[in-house]
Order: sequence, then structure tokens, then C-alpha cells
Amino acid sequence: MIHDPLASFQRLATQAATEQSPSIDVADRVLETLAAQRVSRAGDREMAVCGAASVLVAGLALSVLWMRSSDESLLPLVQPFVTILP
Repeated sequence: MIHDPLASFQRLATQAATEQSPSIDVADRVLETLAAQRVSRAGDREMAVCGAASVLVAGLALSVLWMRSSDESLLPLVQPFVTILP
């Protein structure tokens, strides 16, 4: 007997077509579970600290770049970070 994969697939498809779909409704339980979850905003503080640190490091990098530069062409980039207001 020769094994025909299409025949076994057709047999499985015919068997699946005669079966009824299961009558399970989990949508209500899923929605209740989602509604009961607490939303934590713990990442907001870390994101703000990371942003502030990035701005600080960018300012320091521009200051170092300006100080090591031989001309004054980079002054407009660095001036907001090194200017002290009275």
C-alpha cells in the first residue's frame, strides 16, 4: 500500500468538518482579568532620569568638543550649556 499524504489530509479535513466547535466562551473572563489588573507606572521615573542623564551627557560632550576645538566655530552649539546667567 502506497502512503498518500493528501489522502490522510483529506481524511482529517473531512473529520474536522463533521465535528462541532467547542462551546467555550472565555471572553468575559479575559475582560474581567484585564480590568482587575493594576497599571503600574514605575517606568516613568526611570525614563525621566534616563532622559535627564542623556541631556547632561550631551551637554558635557559638546562642551568637551568645544574646548578641544581650535577655532570658535562650535561656540553656538555649546553656548547654551556653558553660559551662566546672572
